[in-house]
Amino acid sequence: MNEYVLFPTIVREYDFSKDPDFHVLADFVSKQKTEPHRLVGWAESSYGVGRSLFSNFILTGMRQKIQAAVDDYVAELGIAPVKLTNSWFNKLGQQQRVEVHRHELSVVSGALYVHADPTSAGLKLFSPLAQLRMYEKTINHNSINANFIEMACRTGQLILFPSWLEHGTDIKIGRAHV
Repeated sequence: MNEYVLFPTIVREYDFSKDPDFHVLADFVSKQKTEPHRLVGWAESSYGVGRSLFSNFILTGMRQKIQAAVDDYVAELGIAPVKLTNSWFNKLGQQQRVEVHRHELSVVSGALYVHADPTSAGLKLFSPLAQLRMYEKTINHNSINANFIEMACRTGQLILFPSWLEHGTDIKIGRAHV
């Protein structure tokens, strides 16, 4: 017998919670201007406020570490190197969520949790194959047949995934700054 796991996608997780540069980022984010944004249910976002988050020179160390994680990720995927070009953060409060979306005109996307309460909504990643499954009845839920996977979020956690992968969050009672 031969077995082939075809067309999988890789999602990688990195932990920056103990990194001094991460703590510089967390302090920086706590002082930044935000405005309501529809994609996060009118919660706060720095998306439309101005420059990319990591364009600030005091965040150079963290930017380099995230870029190294992206380099590691694309090497595993076997694709050409990509450069971190756009970054922002969202602040979600209780009863708020991120609408399901994907990042057009991008290759790699990620979520870095600057602050996450234990009850925060996890990052929900949706299978692009769900719409193609017509009448499967799942008896053993796993990463191959799942229509979505929810990854719990923790402070300092970076999750990298292909930009074509739809993602969002459910409404939970905790807060998260991503």
